[in-house]
Amino acid sequence: MRFARTGLSSRRWVLAISDQIVSASSNAANLIVAAFLLSDVDAAGQMMLAVTIVYFAVNFIRSFVGDVLLVVMPRSATDHDRQELVRNATTTASAIVLVAIPAMLLLQLTAPAQLNLRYLAWGALVLPAIALQDVGRYVAFSTNSPAKALQIDIIWVAVQAMLVGLLTITGRVTAATLILAWGAGALIGAIVWLAAHRLNPLRGSPMSWLSVSKGLSGWFSATSVIGQIQVQILAMGISGVGGPSAFAQFRLAQVAILAPAQNAGMAAMSVLTPRSSRLSERCDVDAIRTQTRQSIIAISLVAVPALALLCVLARPLLRAYLPSYLPAAALAIPMAIYAYLYVIQAPYNSAFRGMLSGERVFGYGLASSLFAVGGFSIGIWFGGVVGACWGLASALALSTLLAHLIHRRSVVRLGSPTELLRKSSP
Repeated sequence: MRFARTGLSSRRWVLAISDQIVSASSNAANLIVAAFLLSDVDAAGQMMLAVTIVYFAVNFIRSFVGDVLLVVMPRSATDHDRQELVRNATTTASAIVLVAIPAMLLLQLTAPAQLNLRYLAWGALVLPAIALQDVGRYVAFSTNSPAKALQIDIIWVAVQAMLVGLLTITGRVTAATLILAWGAGALIGAIVWLAAHRLNPLRGSPMSWLSVSKGLSGWFSATSVIGQIQVQILAMGISGVGGPSAFAQFRLAQVAILAPAQNAGMAAMSVLTPRSSRLSERCDVDAIRTQTRQSIIAISLVAVPALALLCVLARPLLRAYLPSYLPAAALAIPMAIYAYLYVIQAPYNSAFRGMLSGERVFGYGLASSLFAVGGFSIGIWFGGVVGACWGLASALALSTLLAHLIHRRSVVRLGSPTELLRKSSP
């Protein structure tokens, strides 16, 4: 494997955003296809809840492995070092999967009956393929090769679409078969990536990965766990208060409005984080400030009109194509505000990670999650699902302000005489 140096260019932006669009298509298919093809809204909600828990495991692996690759790989001196990082990262992800699968099965057996996690075992079955495919994407981004990430994601979506088409034609569409189609697409993408790089996912060393990523993987994964606990609290809260149908309404609004913003944010992170790492290594304070400011402006110019259009179209589209989900139209405006605030935090998060400040990333993530759970709890108490969305939007406004303050302080500290002297010392 040969790896390129990390830089920032319009081509990388286009490829990164294209990859996130393709990846989002695969993930969104679980929810949108379920909404269209599963006649029982409760069954769709149960499937969505199971998929949400699968994402918990995937996001943990991503934080422990993928996010660390984005900041460590650009600082690796030799191609051999990069090869070792990839090998050890892949094996570490596989080891986490082996722990996550029995944990998910145990959760299905012990969960309260009202949550109804009947489809979680199917999610556990496809987790290995989804996790390895995700590691492949992050290796591609961390080595300045977004085209390779796009390639394996196109394979994933193509296989999944073909299988969903066959299921529809043969009349075998169920929540379980849709989950299996999702996993089958990821499996083919993962196999292609592993074969192209001649990787055995069991031949690396998790201990070596821990020694290289110490000080980062722990903080990043702790941040992810906090964030994912927040997601699960929201999911369980809405399911417990309004039942599976209310959760299905909420998830549809998330997929249609929030998910594009989340994927745009991930694309921005994959492009900005490696460059932030290199700029921080040089203590280039002015460049970091400029990158953050210009990225927020560029994202806003695209996000604001796109989200406004979604708000306008939400009710007529639901009335025409998904009338049983029409109540979700009331969630459009607060979800759009939430989505905008979410995506403009990506440049701040990229800067924090690039500075190799795991404590700062965790502290900010913890504060944001506490704001979110507080806003959600107040909102759902006074206004049901609609109130919960407004509570989340208000909480994220506070989080965004906090991100700006932490970023300003962090950049000042990075450019301090003490830090500059430390960087220049042999």
